[in-house]
Amino acid sequence: LLQLVCCQVGISEHYGHFIFEIPMLYLLFYAPLRRIIGDYRKVELEFQTQKKELLKLAHVIEQSADLIMITDASGKIEYVNSAYPNITGYKKEIFIGNKPAILKSDNHPKEDFKDLWQTITSGNVYHGVFCNKRQDGTFYYEEKTVTPIRLEGDKITHYVSTGKEITDKIIIAKALEESEYLFKIVSENSLTGIFMYQHNYVYFNKAFEEITGYTAEEIFMMEPGDIIHPLDKEIIGTEIEQRLAGTLQDSKTFNELRIIRKDGSVRWVYATIASVMYREKIAGLGSIIDISERKMLEQNLEKLATTDKLTSLLNRTRFNEYAEREIAGFKRYETPFSVIIFDIDYFKKVNDQFGHDVGDSALIQMAKIGQSVLRTTDVFFRWGGEEFLILCSHSDEEQAYLLAQRLREKIENSSFDCGLLTISGGIAQYVDGETIESTIKRADLALYSAKELGRNRIEKGVN
Repeated sequence: LLQLVCCQVGISEHYGHFIFEIPMLYLLFYAPLRRIIGDYRKVELEFQTQKKELLKLAHVIEQSADLIMITDASGKIEYVNSAYPNITGYKKEIFIGNKPAILKSDNHPKEDFKDLWQTITSGNVYHGVFCNKRQDGTFYYEEKTVTPIRLEGDKITHYVSTGKEITDKIIIAKALEESEYLFKIVSENSLTGIFMYQHNYVYFNKAFEEITGYTAEEIFMMEPGDIIHPLDKEIIGTEIEQRLAGTLQDSKTFNELRIIRKDGSVRWVYATIASVMYREKIAGLGSIIDISERKMLEQNLEKLATTDKLTSLLNRTRFNEYAEREIAGFKRYETPFSVIIFDIDYFKKVNDQFGHDVGDSALIQMAKIGQSVLRTTDVFFRWGGEEFLILCSHSDEEQAYLLAQRLREKIENSSFDCGLLTISGGIAQYVDGETIESTIKRADLALYSAKELGRNRIEKGVN
C-alpha cells in the first residue's frame, strides 16, 4: 500500500546521493490540477476584462450628454443617467420608482402616449419628439427612441429610452415655420409684386401676376426680360445677366422702368433687385410696384410747370434743357443753331380795343400758325406776354432768317378776330464761347431794331 502512495526518487550530485519520497497521488493529479488552475486563471482574466468593459460602458452611459432611461416592463424607472438631472432639474432619486409621466407637460394629446405604449409593448421600437416639463416648470423638447429589451427569452423585461434635447432646434424650426407663414401672408396679400429669377422665374406672388397680367403658368415659362419695354431692356437686361453671372458690384439696385403687360398696355413700375443665393446658385430677388398713376401725375405736373397754359407751347422753364443740348451738339460736331425772337406789333392796342379774350385768341392763333411753319427740329416757346422764341436746330443765321420771313409773311396774310396782325423779329446765331444768354440778348436787340425800323420786319443780330 505504501508503494502505491509513495515512491522514491534518487538524485546523485557532487555532494552525494539524495533520495526523495513523493506521494503517488500528487503525481497522479498534478497535470489535471495544473490545467484546472490554468483554466481558472483564464476565466478570471476574462472576467476582469469584461468587468473593465462593463465599467467603461457604465461610465459612458452615465456621463453621456444624451438622456438615457431604463424602466421595467410596467414602465417604472430603474435607472437614469446624469443627463436627466442636468436637463430636468430633478434629482436622480426622484426618478427611481416613478414613471416617465413625472416629466409630462400636457402639451401632447393622449393618443400620442397610447401610440407609444402600443408600439413598444408590441416589441417594436418607437421614435418620436416630446415636449417635457422641467422641475422649474419650463418646457424642453426631446427627440426620443424607446427600445424593448428581452432578458428572459421572448418576454419583454425592460425598456431603454435614449434621447437628445432639441429645444433650440425646435425653437429655430418653429421660428422658421412662423417666418415662412408670415412671409406667405405678407407676400400673397401685398400690393407689391415679389419675384425671384435665375434664367427663368422661380418664384412670384399674386401681385406680380396682377401687375403683369400673365398667369402663373405663363410666367414660369418666361425669362425676366420678356416683360420689359424695349426702350428699357438694354439697361435692365444687362443688369439681369450681370447678377446671374455674379459680376454686378451693387448689392441692390433701384430702377423706374416700363413693362409691357399681356394685353399690350405699358405700365411704369418701381423695381428693386438684389443678388441672393438660391439652391447654391446666384439668383435675383426683386420687387415691383405699379407707379403708372404717379408717373402720369408727374408728367402732368411737369407739363403744367413747363407748358404755357394758354398756347400749349413750352415756356421758359424748359428752354435751358433744349439750349444745353444744342450747345453740346455745337461743341462736339460744330452743328450751328440760331434763335428767333418775335412779338406782335401793337398788341397792347388789341387788348385795349377788343379786350383780353380777343387778345388771348390772337396769341393762340399765333402759336398755331408758328407750329405750321416750323420744322420738326425747331422748338417753339412762349417767351412771355406777346413775345415768342424759336430755337432753330441745325440752322445758321441765314437759314433762321428765311424761316422767320416765312412765318412773318404767313401771319401778315392771316385773318384774326381783331383784324390783321403783324410781327417784328430778331435773329442771332450762336457763337463759340458765348453763353446762351448772350445769344438771346443779341436776338433781342435785333428785335428792337426791327421795331425802330418800322415793324413788320425781321432783323439779324450783330455778332
